[in-house]
Amino acid sequence: MIYFWDTETSLIQPGLLAPPLTCLTECYPLREAQNKDRARLLDHKEAVARIRYILMATKAVLVGQNVAYDFGVMAAEDPSLLPLSFQAYAEDRVTDTMLRQQLADIADGKFRGYADSKGVWRKRDYSLAALSSRLLGQTLEKDEWRLRYGEFRGVPIETWPEGAREYPRRDAEATRDVYLAQEAQWGPVILADQYRQARAAWALHLASAWGLHTDADAVAALEAATVAARNQVLATLQAAGLVRANGTRDTKLAKKQMLAAMGEDHRRTATGDVCLDADACEASEDPLLEAYAEYSTLDKVLSNDIPALYKGTATPIQTRYGLADTGRTTSSGPNIQNVRRLPGIRECFRPRPGYVYAQADYHAFELFALAPTCLDLFGTSALAEALNAGLDPHTQVASVILGKTYEETKALVKAKD
Repeated sequence: MIYFWDTETSLIQPGLLAPPLTCLTECYPLREAQNKDRARLLDHKEAVARIRYILMATKAVLVGQNVAYDFGVMAAEDPSLLPLSFQAYAEDRVTDTMLRQQLADIADGKFRGYADSKGVWRKRDYSLAALSSRLLGQTLEKDEWRLRYGEFRGVPIETWPEGAREYPRRDAEATRDVYLAQEAQWGPVILADQYRQARAAWALHLASAWGLHTDADAVAALEAATVAARNQVLATLQAAGLVRANGTRDTKLAKKQMLAAMGEDHRRTATGDVCLDADACEASEDPLLEAYAEYSTLDKVLSNDIPALYKGTATPIQTRYGLADTGRTTSSGPNIQNVRRLPGIRECFRPRPGYVYAQADYHAFELFALAPTCLDLFGTSALAEALNAGLDPHTQVASVILGKTYEETKALVKAKD
């Protein structure tokens, strides 16, 4: 049995990624032409009993759009559902129409978009409305009711306005129809990784719901240090004319500085213009351009990072995880996977009382995974030979670039040269 479901909840709030449940909508795979039954709505109390039954008494595969959110809502409503949810994920009984389409597009080389025959970029979205339009040719109207379900918690469903009852029915039925269209178009081979990816999305969603806290004193100290460093760099750049008196950057003059430092070897933007990003400025080894890059970084810390860190002193910082076309994860709003390396930022994060932060890492993990893949595909791998000989591949490549022996390069690495 395949069980399609969706939840309607109160609004997500800062620090609350699993808001109170209002109703659950369920439907099944096939609807005969003569059977006019629609997707069925259950109130929050009925929903808990229903999901418990589906998880415990059936072997149904539970399908949803961004289904980790729905499982999180149910677990917040009744924590006894949490171990049952984990068991269903472990048994490959949970999948997600959003993730399925992302995996299919990754396989097709068109994840998040593609260039059409005229070279125009066609962006791809993975909302239910976008998938319904793309796979079914149907438009899902996002009407006024979607933001109002907090008003209906505890109110008998039969007394709701018809529009409030119709909206969740359409979503659940669209999820079913998108799933069936994906099955028809892609089949099990392309979607073989769907259950593992669903487990990953569930774990990451729980991490987001838990969130991260920051320390107010540490954030204040970081802000003060950043302002002082920014003002010092600002004075240097204003004296050179690269930053105007009002604090805006003179990009035209900065580009001239880059051309003077790098000549035709300067980096270019996608449009062929002079690139002034941090990597380009640092590669120039020009003190003024390095200061220019530092000023940009410090400015972004003050405008973006500091406000986000202050929010973490009141409510948990809850990043949004996603899937990258490489199979890795993405993090946004804010990005906590690639926190700036500016001293003091990481020190702002604090574990909750009674907890600690722990880190585990594997040395050259990706390279050790790549080497046997090369052996499987090609029967030979210089990378495998280096790893089996106890060599560091990064140092080995550097020695080739520098024209030195491996031991000479290893000595430079040890000396941090």
